[in-house]
Amino acid sequence: MSMGKQGSQQNKNNISLTGYKSLHILGLLTKSPQSEADLNEHFANNKLIGKKVSDDSISLYINTLRKIGCKIPRPSKSNNYKYELTYNPFILTLDEKEKQTLSTAIKHLAKINNWEFIFDVDNVFLELQNLININKDEILSSISNITNIDRQIILKLNLHCKNKNVITILHRTLSSDEIKKITILADEMFLESGKLYVWGYNFKQQEMQYFRVDKISDIKKVGISNNEPIIKKPIAVYKLKDELAKTFKIDENQTIISKKSNELIIEEQIINRFKFVQKILSYGANCTLLSPQNIVDEIKLTLETLEQIYEE
Repeated sequence: MSMGKQGSQQNKNNISLTGYKSLHILGLLTKSPQSEADLNEHFANNKLIGKKVSDDSISLYINTLRKIGCKIPRPSKSNNYKYELTYNPFILTLDEKEKQTLSTAIKHLAKINNWEFIFDVDNVFLELQNLININKDEILSSISNITNIDRQIILKLNLHCKNKNVITILHRTLSSDEIKKITILADEMFLESGKLYVWGYNFKQQEMQYFRVDKISDIKKVGISNNEPIIKKPIAVYKLKDELAKTFKIDENQTIISKKSNELIIEEQIINRFKFVQKILSYGANCTLLSPQNIVDEIKLTLETLEQIYEE
């Protein structure tokens, strides 16, 4: 009697494992066509299965998927004798209105300007993209450029920032295709205007700088900084006029070095270079940046690029 119970339990395990193998094959086929050798390699590396199976067994699992509605043509020479999933009955079909609703909801949530949130959303879409009739890039690319960046680069940078590691990045400059090796103390990553940046101390320039992550092609860890770097905070001088000069409110990092009825000349210690440039640009025609020259050149280049885009 005990042998009967053991045999019954063994059958249950076999049935369960057979079902698991069929579902495992379905998951693999949603990603790409698979040959019998490909499937057996996945089986051997799977912790639950842990071994290869016969060709007849694979045919059994494929036929099981066909019976539940999957369309899997016989392997042929035209596709290198691979099983290919041409129809998945479990795909969620969204109409255009539902796609638009989903896109609007994600755009609304993205206003929190948190790159990790968008990265997580992208991960979810990566898992579901073969089960939903939607292109994730159609939704997420309008929010951020994160979806077009090498995911390993993002993960590595985030870890280096958390550990405050000294790293060398291969960075392509914005003004040209020149690739530079830059050694920085990685500090944090942030999202600004849909672009992902890493903020860190540039040892050569001896100042805090930001770098667009989509321009980084490789990262090499140098080590951990034992000493806090001496950060030079650059000083900027700019002129404000007319209504902007009249309504301007000074903060702790600014000093008024000249004042007239409709004109102010401000000296400011730059804490965050990126935000400073954005602020100067937001002031428009009523602001003239006088120094430092490298930021003056950067703003000129930005304005020239924008002008070219609008002319096109």
